[in-house]
Amino acid sequence: MKIPLALEVKGVGLYRMQADVRRDGENIIIRSESGGVQRAIGFWRGLFVALTSRQSFAGEMLRIKARGNDGADHSDSSGDAWVFSLGSAVANMSWDYTDPASLQVQLSRHDKNIATLKVDESKSARMGYGAVVANIRAALSGHYYAPRELAEKQWLDYLRGLEHASARSRDDLEFAVQAYLAKRALSVSHVGLERHRECRAPLPDEAGLETTWLGPDVLLVNASYLFLAPEELAALKETLGDTGRLPGTLILDLRKTSGGDLSAVGLASLLIDGPRSGGYFATSKWWSANDRVPQPVDIARAHALTSNSVDALQAALLREDLVRIASLANGNPFPGKVYVLTGSNTASAGEVLAAFLKSAGRATLVGAPTAGKMLSSARVCVGDGWVFQFPAADYYTESGERLEGHPTTPDIDSGTQDALGVVLAWIGLKPAAGVAPGRSTP
Repeated sequence: MKIPLALEVKGVGLYRMQADVRRDGENIIIRSESGGVQRAIGFWRGLFVALTSRQSFAGEMLRIKARGNDGADHSDSSGDAWVFSLGSAVANMSWDYTDPASLQVQLSRHDKNIATLKVDESKSARMGYGAVVANIRAALSGHYYAPRELAEKQWLDYLRGLEHASARSRDDLEFAVQAYLAKRALSVSHVGLERHRECRAPLPDEAGLETTWLGPDVLLVNASYLFLAPEELAALKETLGDTGRLPGTLILDLRKTSGGDLSAVGLASLLIDGPRSGGYFATSKWWSANDRVPQPVDIARAHALTSNSVDALQAALLREDLVRIASLANGNPFPGKVYVLTGSNTASAGEVLAAFLKSAGRATLVGAPTAGKMLSSARVCVGDGWVFQFPAADYYTESGERLEGHPTTPDIDSGTQDALGVVLAWIGLKPAAGVAPGRSTP
């Protein structure tokens, strides 16, 4: 039977789709009605998916082994769901197939919910995808950090790809996949299009920092991301300043830190003595008026942020041509040795933090070069729940080094997997139980 469904993937978005849901023996099969996702990714890639997984080329998304009788199905079994790289997941399904509106599937991995698929009950009229693309063009014209780049082939190809997607797509899921594939034309980072329940991208709802004592005075801090709440920073400050168990060595693991905000500078403030410049952003106002990188005389007059507020930064980026960031005064910075673990997944705010601590002479970087993906991005609502992310400012270190396209190199190139083991061996500490050198989350 044909059912309008809404697929909500944690951290990815909410997408409406037309689905064909049917029983096949003891299985429940959910597929996109027109094979839209496969059409979006193209014939050969779709065929590859069909040959290397249990997904059919016709658009099958999910196959669930069902249990139950008297018209009621309940399932708690493994299911393959390749859309948005969900991979093999556990599917918990409830459905009275005499009532199509009762269908609901929860997908989880490692006991954590990662996606929900249920009947789309929204009654609001949909906005055409062409109008969404028109709003994307307007957002870029008004606020893209390097306006002259919009005339380059990569951006013309990307926007043509979006126009093609808007004309071809039959539902949100297909439009989102086609927009993602269009992004391959771009060499710049921090570009994306998602659809959410509210017209904003939600922040992670889990703690960004995980602390583990590896020895009497060695503290490992694993940062999964750097969207840090004030209470998280306050808790870390208390740990670092605990005279009852003051760590002599801090190991900050940024190998999987792919994003964040100015709270990264707040973390740096806990480790650096006194206010110190952490670099600057060059906005569209700068690049509209100049065809050169800022010089010291320009940087000296740049607007200086006096807080690590994200709202203050966004307002300054729209108002100023150059914006400086700095660590804030901290009466009792951590005095011990600091090691920072980096890798190819260290990106965005993770790169700012690593480069900041390195340039300040406050940390030894160990691991592999970072991603080289650091542009300050804006997220704007472009209609009907769609949120467009694009670069609003370029970032330079205090010494004038650009991070976008220029990975930060570690002081000790050990490779990503061996970074923790190298540091532990260097400080004369064997890995604690359950802490392997190649693991970033002990």
